[in-house]
Amino acid sequence: MRFYKNPQGKLGEINISEIKLDKKSQDDVPRILIGLQTLHNDEEAREEVMQILTKEVLPNTDKKTGRKGMDIWNIFVLAAVRLGANIDFWRLRDYANSHRDVRAFLGFSFMTFDEQYDLQTIKNNTRLITNEIMDKINNVIVSLGHKQFTEKQTKELKGKGDSFVMKTKVEYPTDIGLLEDGVVGAIMEASKMTGTYSLTGYRQSTSTINKIKKLRFKAQQSRKFRCKDDKEKYLEKVGKPHRKLMNFVAKNIKKITNDIKIMKSSVAEEKEALAQKANSSIKIKEEKRIIKIEEKITKINYFAVETIKQLNQMESRIFNEEIIPHDEKTFSLYKPYTEWINKGKAGVPVELGVKVCIMEDQFGFILNHRVMYKETDDKIAVDFLKSTQELFPKINSVYNEPHKLDQKKIY
Repeated sequence: MRFYKNPQGKLGEINISEIKLDKKSQDDVPRILIGLQTLHNDEEAREEVMQILTKEVLPNTDKKTGRKGMDIWNIFVLAAVRLGANIDFWRLRDYANSHRDVRAFLGFSFMTFDEQYDLQTIKNNTRLITNEIMDKINNVIVSLGHKQFTEKQTKELKGKGDSFVMKTKVEYPTDIGLLEDGVVGAIMEASKMTGTYSLTGYRQSTSTINKIKKLRFKAQQSRKFRCKDDKEKYLEKVGKPHRKLMNFVAKNIKKITNDIKIMKSSVAEEKEALAQKANSSIKIKEEKRIIKIEEKITKINYFAVETIKQLNQMESRIFNEEIIPHDEKTFSLYKPYTEWINKGKAGVPVELGVKVCIMEDQFGFILNHRVMYKETDDKIAVDFLKSTQELFPKINSVYNEPHKLDQKKIY
């Protein structure tokens, strides 16, 4: 059971329109809350957002029955704060439980200070707000913002597009760093499955990980030797520490690969036996358990495959002196969508992240956006402008011929 906003207010709850916010603050959170308050105070926009959220959040679930869940308005507030301030779930949890103004928007007061949200509760609920839902709400907010101006000012919209790099929080990518991430991730995830399938050899997984870290450090220190002209000395000083690390990693990955085959065969047998049973609540519970196990096996296999890939690339680069093509390189195992971006900015030779293109009007409202994964500005400019025109037909008629626009600066 979920309300959009519980009609029965809590003890000491303040109406959102009456919450006093610091309008002089330059911090992200007060600005986001001011926007949410403006949205809530406009009856037409509030009703549109309510209809979108009520319809799109868990569309196949009956919201009038069952155990009470988090209000849809609260989910929207937390999702807006997280995206607007670009924070992780731990900081969002701190805001939800400690930030006075955020808690006021969530319906809490000083009299309900003991009511707090757990981390997993926030994760599970905020993920219900998808990108498609946010796009629909963004259109409502842009229309609301245009109401602040005269009809003459908003008769024609002038767009301006540009791309920027949304940075990901990753370490600078090196081959031995990625190799360590892969094998350590595989060992840690495989060790969690020892109780389920009686896998052996993981009792000293912590000691194994520490040994990998020591070998990685020695290989990293050997990079200080720069004399590549003397091949024998180079292989002795640089190649030997790397070979020790690679051999030890390959030994562990071979064992993990065999364990993956054992786990997959065991899961297949369990699924076959389960298929012969009659439908019941116990069968449904077992099916969910097997799905979770398959997800864990897929995760272990991902780390193992990426580790083997790094071993092959290190063999080619260090010992065969080959150049690895840029398209074959991985820059993060935990955030595989991370790209190596060089936009030619002064003082910023390289950025790690994903390019995002935005289109804003003359008033500063963002009309449209697009994540440019393995794409460039010149490839998406025309399609991006056409999709923006479909959302906002008021855009100036100059966009009827987008191929004539300067793609570096679009007006």
